[in-house]
Amino acid sequence: MVVHRQSLPSNPLEKGISGGQAKRTNIGIALITNPRVLMLDEPTSGLDSFTANEVISLVKGLTSEGVTIVATIHSPTAYAFSLFDRRGRLVYFGPSGAPAIKYVRSLCPEEPLGWASDVAASFPQRVEAARTVGQC
Repeated sequence: MVVHRQSLPSNPLEKGISGGQAKRTNIGIALITNPRVLMLDEPTSGLDSFTANEVISLVKGLTSEGVTIVATIHSPTAYAFSLFDRRGRLVYFGPSGAPAIKYVRSLCPEEPLGWASDVAASFPQRVEAARTVGQC
């Protein structure tokens, strides 16, 4: 993988790299270390639908290479949504900020990533167990 560096403009009125280029560059930089897990916070936020689809396609391609993707995304396009597989899991739904941090720390005070991976991996069994006892 080659990451091209473009210097920041010295004048704020000059155009630097686009939002899509910046997001793809940040993902590329993260991939240099060959991570097994890639965490993305709204990788399509602020992008036009074409560029958002490109970013999601790139991320989807990483899953075929064994990379686990943990991401937040709001209002994906229909195409981007079609790329999500059925193994995606909802780990937390609620307010952001301090309430979310408090919630996660209450469950996993020392290793939040490990906790999130365990929850996502065991989700089908947890749903089935909840159905068995009438909680779902």
